Amino acid sequence: MNNPVLYELQKKAVKDGIEIIWTDGLGKTTPPAASVKRRRIIMNLKWIKQDELTFQLAHEMAHIYHDDPHDEYLYYSNRYTKSEIENSANQGALRLIMPFYMHDREGDMASPVDFMEAFDVPDYLSESVDKCMRGFIYQH
Repeated sequence: MNNPVLYELQKKAVKDGIEIIWTDGLGKTTPPAASVKRRRIIMNLKWIKQDELTFQLAHEMAHIYHDDPHDEYLYYSNRYTKSEIENSANQGALRLIMPFYMHDREGDMASPVDFMEAFDVPDYLSESVDKCMRGFIYQH
C-alpha cells in the first residue's frame, strides 16, 4: 500500500502502543475489528473498497483511544448504545484524519466533499465532516 496518510496513522498507532494486524485471510466484505482491551486492530487487506481503509483504521483507532466498551458489552447492548459508540468512533476518525487533509490547504481551499471522496467517508457523515472541518479551520 502506497498511502501516506495510512502510513502515518500506522506510525501513530505503533507509537501509542496499538498493534495493527493486516490479514488477507478474510472475505472482501469482512470489516475490520478492534480489541480495546488488547489494544489490537485487525485490518482486512482484501476489503472491497480499498480507498476506505484509511477511514476504517482511524475509526478502529478511535475506539481504542476512547476506551470503548469491549465486545462482550456491545453484544448485550441495545441498538442506541451501539450507535452512540460507533458515532463517537466516526467523529474520532474524522479528527484523526483531518490534519492530514488540511496540512497543505488554506481554509478557503478545503472542501468537505473533496475530503469525503479522498478518504471514501460514508455519505451519512457529510454533516459531521463539515462540522469537523470548520472546527479544524477555526482552531488553526
